[in-house]
Amino acid sequence: MGMKYKVNKNTVRINKKEAAESGEQIPFDYANLVVRFKRAKSEETLDIMYKGSLFKAEKMLTGKSLIAAYIAIERALDRCQQDFDNTHIGLTRKINHILTKQNSAKKYDPEEEMSRLLSGIN
Repeated sequence: MGMKYKVNKNTVRINKKEAAESGEQIPFDYANLVVRFKRAKSEETLDIMYKGSLFKAEKMLTGKSLIAAYIAIERALDRCQQDFDNTHIGLTRKINHILTKQNSAKKYDPEEEMSRLLSGIN
């Protein structure tokens, strides 16, 4: 059959013939990656999505397609990080990320504090 598929110029394909037959697009175009990365609720999630995209691209692609996918992934990550930095929700996510990365403060233990103070007397 003479079915035609609309192809985005930024879409990277594994095998053009195979992709054309199946009509399936490989999700390594910039716009698709931005949409996916924007679903991240935290920096940790965005980092996991980024690493997963790199792994999947490396596993599925080679040559120029792999380089194009890497560029699209990096651009999408940069865009989403800028969005995190410039929006209220993004700033909240970033602050929460920083707070979870820091060591949590020790809980106050009166016995430990008393022994520390008494040991300093001698």
